[in-house]
Amino acid sequence: MKRIFIPLLFLFACSSESTNGNDSLANKKTVSSPPLPLRDSITMNAAQSSVSWKRERKVKDVVQKIKFGKATIDMKLDEASFTLNGDIPVKNGVWYTTDKKFDGGVFRLDMTKLQGVKVNDEQQLEFSSPDYLDVANYPTSSIRIVSISKTEGEDQYEVKAELTIKDTTGQLAFPAKVRFDAGGVPQSLDGKFEINGLAWGLNRKNKKQKVVKDQLGFTVKLETGK
Repeated sequence: MKRIFIPLLFLFACSSESTNGNDSLANKKTVSSPPLPLRDSITMNAAQSSVSWKRERKVKDVVQKIKFGKATIDMKLDEASFTLNGDIPVKNGVWYTTDKKFDGGVFRLDMTKLQGVKVNDEQQLEFSSPDYLDVANYPTSSIRIVSISKTEGEDQYEVKAELTIKDTTGQLAFPAKVRFDAGGVPQSLDGKFEINGLAWGLNRKNKKQKVVKDQLGFTVKLETGK
């Protein structure tokens, strides 16, 4: 009996281990990772893109030099308003898409080539001077598009962005017309927004006058490279 019982016990033990092993394999489940989002970038066409600007400035305690023949006199004004306008070339830019859906972008402006109406030498100097745009140290400005959301109307969206001028970055929200192709790739963006230049530190230091208002309006037209 012992000769028979011992092998049977051994076989039973082996059979139990084999069964447990098969159960362990049977209970294993294959876990698949979710697909990574497909992120892509599309180059903007800088040559076909444009940014125009308009500046409305109001100051108090103004001293304006006026020439009468060979004489120059100082004319004092309690308040004066100035309106200037011009263009800023788009240096470069890129759109971003995730799973073929537009979700952002960034474009840079070449401040060294800022063009505008030249009122006088002093006014032209002000744009690039350290007191205003400080072009020598900050040759580019940028607008980073954070998000866009559909609003009422054909091709109408609300754009949220960040504008960086010099070392100051501020939040923007403005309406824009955005066109896409059949594949969801952005083709163009047209929008307008205004900023308070004083909030971006664009305040010329002049002890003789006080800046009451320095409003800058921008008209943006962006095109893709396609």
